[in-house]
Amino acid sequence: MTRIAQHAYGVAAQHVGIPMNIYRISPNSSGDWIQPQNLYAQNRRVDRQPSPAGNKGFETSKKNEVFWFELMADCNDLLVGDVFVSTDPVLNKGWVTVNYDSTEFIGLCLAENMPTRAPVAARLNTMAQFFTPSISPSTQTGLVPVQNYYDSTLPNKQAIILENGKFTRANAGQIAANIPIAFMPFRNFGEIYNQPTMNVTGSERRLIYVPPMNGYQPVAGDEFVIVDGSRYVMESNYHQDSGTAGNQFVCFKIVSGGGQ
Repeated sequence: MTRIAQHAYGVAAQHVGIPMNIYRISPNSSGDWIQPQNLYAQNRRVDRQPSPAGNKGFETSKKNEVFWFELMADCNDLLVGDVFVSTDPVLNKGWVTVNYDSTEFIGLCLAENMPTRAPVAARLNTMAQFFTPSISPSTQTGLVPVQNYYDSTLPNKQAIILENGKFTRANAGQIAANIPIAFMPFRNFGEIYNQPTMNVTGSERRLIYVPPMNGYQPVAGDEFVIVDGSRYVMESNYHQDSGTAGNQFVCFKIVSGGGQ
């Protein structure tokens, strides 16, 4: 019955949906997430509607800080974690994105594909590279300690790379994988979590959604760099590997880029 219903979604999406390429991490995937090697399906029609807050069947936060969508598409052959990227030049430029070149795009991550209801996806709109503190400080040579020995776990950030289908730590200085994320405003000024101080501007925070990452779970203290050069540190992380899957992070800015 589910396969019939999803096939019907796919038929309807042929008329009202936008074409999207679908990318899937395979056991042979290395490098960036969105690349020809990881292309699973091309120009599949998908329509999306914002998921209403308070949906009782929705297995995540009811406040919907992440922008969730219910999909109208044939997802019978798709898996949680598959990434959709719009390929429609008409709907992209001048309609739902700006009419000039941008680092943002229209994307989705399949977060829930329940057999009894419409598939749920999270919004994706840009790319970022992730870095984590080194867990092993530089070793000393003989009895002479290496310069900055005790703080070497901070500047020697390890890049998160994609290698053979899994995300893993790389050595400091290696190029990190480009990972699709959703990047959204987040304000919590005045709450217990972030008490305001007189005459001091509150820290600038953002909320990000990251697709499930096989092999690596980001942690508080990790940094990510958006394609425009902005740098953020994760201060609160939450993830789900079941139900509505994915990672949700509260981050604060440490370096400003071109537009974020």
